Amino acid sequence: MNLSWKKGIFSSTYKLFSGEQEAGYLKDRTWSRKAEGVLNETKVSFRRKGVFSNKVETTDTETGETLGQIEMSTWKNKASITLGEKMLKWRFSNNWNTKWELLEDGNPIVKYKSRTFSGGVESQIEDELMMLTGLFIFNHFTQILLTITTVSTLIIVSGS
Repeated sequence: MNLSWKKGIFSSTYKLFSGEQEAGYLKDRTWSRKAEGVLNETKVSFRRKGVFSNKVETTDTETGETLGQIEMSTWKNKASITLGEKMLKWRFSNNWNTKWELLEDGNPIVKYKSRTFSGGVESQIEDELMMLTGLFIFNHFTQILLTITTVSTLIIVSGS
């Protein structure tokens, strides 16, 4: 399954496409503890356990059933994911942090790439939850980077 995504410069929503057809979205507001994703018939929410927590719970938005857990390792730009019985790893796969992947038993099963406001997803399996989870984690690390950049710029400007 191959997807592409687009995101506007000030938008909090990733629009997901299968070919030219819109297939879903991931909406995650900066500093919000909750995000929601829809891909085909899969509807999930990602909820951070606390304001500064690195743990996220994934639930089915229609049934409320817990689907999995994510544990971010912010300083290492990695994450561990449990989805049902599956144990996955998330990591960047290049130095520019424009490519990342989900791994099962050390093997990439979903690969992502990004450009400035768009990107793509290549998956060996059809698992919408995994595809949304990988994009959610990327967005988490992107928000952290933007926050650090903004704070650093403000400190430099205010010190001048």
